[in-house]
Amino acid sequence: MRVLWVDADGNPWTDSNGWRVLEDFGVKVRRVPTVAEAQKDLPQKDFDLILVRAELQGAPSLLVQCRKLFAKDGRKVVLASSEWSKEQFRNHSKTEGAAHRYARIPMPPEGFLNLVSDIFGCSVEELAD
Repeated sequence: MRVLWVDADGNPWTDSNGWRVLEDFGVKVRRVPTVAEAQKDLPQKDFDLILVRAELQGAPSLLVQCRKLFAKDGRKVVLASSEWSKEQFRNHSKTEGAAHRYARIPMPPEGFLNLVSDIFGCSVEELAD
């Protein structure tokens, strides 16, 4: 499993070893701090999932772009926020840039693994494949 993580926050976890937990499960994460950097990576298709922090400048337009690009190739989008309410997530789910899933940050790394396995319809153990 390969993830493009678009977030300026270096530690979005409730546990200090969050990145290592993902690594131990075979999840390869490329972290970029800006939407502009993420947009450069979109055409390369070297990830299965993109997580975008809602608070980043340009996040809404990136989500619209992702949904258009990913419509036929199976890649998925997660929108994460430390500030958004459930109602804001619900309202966003009705837009052109709706994410496949929504997440609150900070989160436990195991919660992220469960979210990803649910999106792709596999067990957490199968993520490495």
